[in-house]
Amino acid sequence: MDFGEITELLDLKRCVSCGACTDACPSARHGGIVPDVAVVSVIDGKFPERIWDCLMCHRCSMACPQEIDVAEMMAVLRNVSDGIPERYVRTAFQVYRTGRTVSPSRRTASQREDLGLSPADDADADALRRVLDREGWPHD
Repeated sequence: MDFGEITELLDLKRCVSCGACTDACPSARHGGIVPDVAVVSVIDGKFPERIWDCLMCHRCSMACPQEIDVAEMMAVLRNVSDGIPERYVRTAFQVYRTGRTVSPSRRTASQREDLGLSPADDADADALRRVLDREGWPHD
């Protein structure tokens, strides 16, 4: 699928570059993907930067006054990209193994203790793995 097909499929030319999608985007607020710039990039025939920083929360799509499904555009772009960046693959395997995006640190444990909190419970990785395995997640 090329950029022209994506533009036509999602009717991206309706975009008026109002920035409503970007204002609604938590990733954009923290230096990630800028949805309205990504839409214009696709219209212009260029692959947008930082598509993997999209959280797929769909806030951009809900905020768009032109009813452009910006989140769907991100999904399509991911599907036609050259693959998932290694850092996201590592995080996915970490979640599969432990149920967490990051490993708990001794510092966090110490801070919890200082605050009088109980130790952090282990994530229920077994339940997560059962769901991912049932859905055919490629973890090998």
